Amino acid sequence: MFSQSPSDEAAVDIRADLHDELDIFASHVRAVLTEQPAVNGLLREIAAVPTAAGIDALDNLLSGEQRETELLAQQYRRYLLIFAAALVALLPSTPIPAHRVSSSQCASRISWRTLCA
Repeated sequence: MFSQSPSDEAAVDIRADLHDELDIFASHVRAVLTEQPAVNGLLREIAAVPTAAGIDALDNLLSGEQRETELLAQQYRRYLLIFAAALVALLPSTPIPAHRVSSSQCASRISWRTLCA
């Protein structure tokens, strides 16, 4: 607070600033002590609100929605499995065209693409 060799004027200024800061702190303490009973009352009222029933109802609703969604997803997976099995069953009956290209034709196509690029 004080320097090595304080002057009387600096000491008076420091004491005045300290006094002002202590007054502000004291007013804050008084405000907190005045409002504390009201805050405690509000906290008691908030704690007394019956929220458990509402939370249980919301949980039951969300659980029901999740079960329905899971059943629907399971049904879609079955449909997809049936569709995939049908595609696999049709695959052997579909003729696959054989496009055989000789290595010389492949080389000429590559050189033609290289020249055109």
